[in-house]
Amino acid sequence: MNEMVEKIITRHAIRKFQDRQIEESVLEQILQAGLYAPSAGNNQYSRIVVCQDKEVNLRLGQLNRSMDMVHTADPKKIRPVSAEQPSIRDDLTIKDAFYSAPTVLALFVRSGYYAHEDVAFMAENMWLAAHFLGVGACYIGRAEKTFDTEYGRELRQKWGVPEDMTPVGHLLLGYREGPEPHSKPRKPLRTFIAVVLTLALPVWYSMATSNTATTVPAMNSDQPNMVNRDMVALTQFRSKISAPMLPIMVKKSLAASKIVL
Repeated sequence: MNEMVEKIITRHAIRKFQDRQIEESVLEQILQAGLYAPSAGNNQYSRIVVCQDKEVNLRLGQLNRSMDMVHTADPKKIRPVSAEQPSIRDDLTIKDAFYSAPTVLALFVRSGYYAHEDVAFMAENMWLAAHFLGVGACYIGRAEKTFDTEYGRELRQKWGVPEDMTPVGHLLLGYREGPEPHSKPRKPLRTFIAVVLTLALPVWYSMATSNTATTVPAMNSDQPNMVNRDMVALTQFRSKISAPMLPIMVKKSLAASKIVL
């Protein structure tokens, strides 16, 4: 297997860290990877605040965790992140959402097209770079709520973060404590991948033009039948216009593709 692909596959979310800081040279490489992440129109609106202050990280982590606990205060309503694959993140005795990570990157972005997607690209780049360099990482959300607290606003002012920058998430960095996490089971590729082979009209187009409704097998039995939904929508659409116009209208509104699983 290609080394890069193997690294991507073996990436894990690390939530137990050693009590030692990552080297400055290593951190610089991780940040450099974030700098070269793609952004819409190469706008480079994203900004990173690197915090290695234990007290600040602990307090922010506790605030962040409290934002999550608000929604899980009633034990009867608690649902793990993954009901099938319980995580340490579901341990309600943990009060620090940053898991004592020695370095926490606070990720901000200026509003714009695909702003949050840009931050996601940057975070993933840095996460993978960290994994390549032997550093553990974990992405934590709820940044906007965390920095909307009195302490969060105070930190923003001290850090000089412009008011038009929105906090999106945090990337925890540090050396892993304990054994490497085992890989959790992944669903088969066919569960959520469709391959476009030709520019032929999709199967549901021909069904929509017929007068008889046809049941279409779901692409994934665990998910809503999107193919059947589109077929019904087109059937309804067909009833409003004349048949000769349909191919032109469909080509403009839907991608003319043949999906093969």
